[in-house]
Amino acid sequence: MDLSQIVLVALVLAGGSLVQSAAGFGYALFSATLLVLMGFAPHAAIPIVAVAVIAQAVVGIWHHRKELQWGMVFKLTALTMLSLPFGVWVLGMTTELGPERVRQMFGAALLMVLVMLVVLRPRPRDHVPAPWTVAAMCAGGFLSGACGMGGPPIVLWVMAHRWSNEQTRVTLWAIFALMVLPILVVLSLRFGIEVWEWAGLSLLFIPAVVVGAIPGIWLGNRIPKPLLRRIAIALLMLIGLFAIGQPLLFAG
Repeated sequence: MDLSQIVLVALVLAGGSLVQSAAGFGYALFSATLLVLMGFAPHAAIPIVAVAVIAQAVVGIWHHRKELQWGMVFKLTALTMLSLPFGVWVLGMTTELGPERVRQMFGAALLMVLVMLVVLRPRPRDHVPAPWTVAAMCAGGFLSGACGMGGPPIVLWVMAHRWSNEQTRVTLWAIFALMVLPILVVLSLRFGIEVWEWAGLSLLFIPAVVVGAIPGIWLGNRIPKPLLRRIAIALLMLIGLFAIGQPLLFAG
């Protein structure tokens, strides 16, 4: 990457971190889609987005480690691995259709995930039935492999529990952190060693993720969460629609 690309990637990751910190979701949805729209191959965009945020997750895990049930987290992460290879296989099939179709797939996946977040409002309970647990984790694994946007199904599953804010957050951080290495392994089996090169490069963008979180937290403390959620959904929906419609917009 040249200097201008490095700056743009840093801005995209900082923007995703801002959205996530303010609204409570949207980092991968925002960042992965924009990187693909910028011309990055999906097997580059997904490692960049996944690895750059891992430092933030590790810090959160350390601070709330007493709330973490590691046995449960390992089992949940293992479930995501069942469908991850299938997601990467779908991604590989899509890349063979060309960059234009890849951008459209990412846009369609973004809109699908947004619909999921808007329509599904799980009621907190003490126990989530096993079939729903398997479905949520497998959906997360598939979407992680197909487009790097596997967070929402897992978030919905966690939010369906009557847990404290600390336990909710640290469980999500732990699952996402543990998923990074398997995602990189499966992607590299399909796309080659270049995946690890992008993952290593993404470490340079950790400061951008941290810096982006600062104004996001500031906004989150001053603007009502429902309003921030609506703004984030509207912004992400525009990005998704643009990704799907860009062949028509730039035809000729």
